Amino acid sequence: MAGLLALHLDRWSLWGDEVFTWGVIHRDLNVIVASAAGDRHPPLYYLVVAPFRVLPDRDWILRLPSALAALGAVLLVRWGVPRFLDERIGIRAAWVLAVSPVVVLFGVTARMYAFLLL
Repeated sequence: MAGLLALHLDRWSLWGDEVFTWGVIHRDLNVIVASAAGDRHPPLYYLVVAPFRVLPDRDWILRLPSALAALGAVLLVRWGVPRFLDERIGIRAAWVLAVSPVVVLFGVTARMYAFLLL
């Protein structure tokens, strides 16, 4: 999955909602929290992504937190499922999640979708 994410992090230019994310994280943290009160998305995503604003403005850097969250979701399934079910089921479930086109898309989108999955 890491390879799929790495190939696609900088493949496309930012789209409308990702540009909105970029604009939000370049505000003061107090403004982020205050403006999130009227937004339907929780502010936690913006607060997690905000430290990445000190890095150079690159599309892949803005998408990196989502990629890490998607990888975290796969690892959580890999290590969490065997606690309740069989080890083989955990491996298979993690593999299916890792190659799922929707999960890869969530992982390369600078929005909160991968964090919701996690």
